[in-house]
Amino acid sequence: MKVTVIYGQSHKGMTWSMTQLLLEYLEPDYVDEFMLPRDGPPSCIGCNRCFLEGEDRCPHHDRVAPIVESMLSSDVIVLASPNYVDGMTGAMKDLMDHLAYTWMSHRPNGEMFTKTAVVLVSSAGAGNRRVLSSMERQLRSWMVPKVHTIGLVSHAYSIGDLTEKKARYVDRRCFKVASSILSNRDKIPFSIRQRFLFSMFRGMQKGFTWNEVDRGWWERNGWLGDRKPWKR
Repeated sequence: MKVTVIYGQSHKGMTWSMTQLLLEYLEPDYVDEFMLPRDGPPSCIGCNRCFLEGEDRCPHHDRVAPIVESMLSSDVIVLASPNYVDGMTGAMKDLMDHLAYTWMSHRPNGEMFTKTAVVLVSSAGAGNRRVLSSMERQLRSWMVPKVHTIGLVSHAYSIGDLTEKKARYVDRRCFKVASSILSNRDKIPFSIRQRFLFSMFRGMQKGFTWNEVDRGWWERNGWLGDRKPWKR
């Protein structure tokens, strides 16, 4: 099993420590880790080239492509970010902006329809529900069928400072998520909601002619006909 981990920060703090615990329980054969902003793109400049000309025309393509290639070749994708002012880190958001072309409304990659993902968020004091939801929504928009979430309000600055109760929670939650992933590797469901969204956007692409890049992608994959990405 291969896992791709994308960290929203470059320091090894609480979020990194929680992710390492999850990886210990997953026991993957290979782990590809990206620390943002070090390993990712700068801010999107809004040029629309990814939408209208293709993702390889993005001025930051060389910084985005290795991350995309790693995710496509992985079984599990982990997005890990601390809560920064009630949101994912700016570096993580920069990467998400660069991946907007992979949303179901544009050019979803069929490989994503077979992935499992984990969103992991830590915060020192504030709640993290909205951050978890925002990051999960990104993965759902790529049409990843199964997304687990792990959130922690730590009231501490390092994992060694956690109370015994919170430390037990992190351990149990990471173990539970890892166990679920390992026991359901061949049972990744494509939900009724995702099938509905796929059908809706397929209908939209049939009627759209203004973006030839997007439409061409759907045509080459056979998705404007009878082919369904969840049927291999």
